[in-house]
Amino acid sequence: MIQLNFTNHSTSQLGVPLPAGDIRFFSVTDKGERVVIGGGVIGNILLEEEVSVPFGNALDIKAKRVALSSGQVAPRVREEVYRVTLTNLKSEAVTIKVTEKVPQAVSISSSNIPYTMIDTSTVVFLITLEADTAKELEYTLQFKF
Repeated sequence: MIQLNFTNHSTSQLGVPLPAGDIRFFSVTDKGERVVIGGGVIGNILLEEEVSVPFGNALDIKAKRVALSSGQVAPRVREEVYRVTLTNLKSEAVTIKVTEKVPQAVSISSSNIPYTMIDTSTVVFLITLEADTAKELEYTLQFKF
């Protein structure tokens, strides 16, 4: 999914409250023509508010998530292992943000790529892929109960 992130302030050429509704994103072609590249829906946006709008899917970036294993590893401990294969078919490098929602009682016991816990139930991996390459993210979730 492609997301546009911005802050509603005057340096972004905004700086006024935005009403809820449809939003469209445009790009300018080499010929100077504006073309729609996506759209989305926003709620009411206040001044200085951070905004994140999903507006489409990238056709040249692929992600495939597979559960590799799941099971009890000790009394009151369960583990699940996942692999996410990311492929960049673009002719330029990209940074991909992989966001995983996990239950609050879960920790990551291993990962081949550094991650950040945004809050108690959101894990973010930032992965840079060079042009026309693939990379695998593999991590283990540990549930203690």
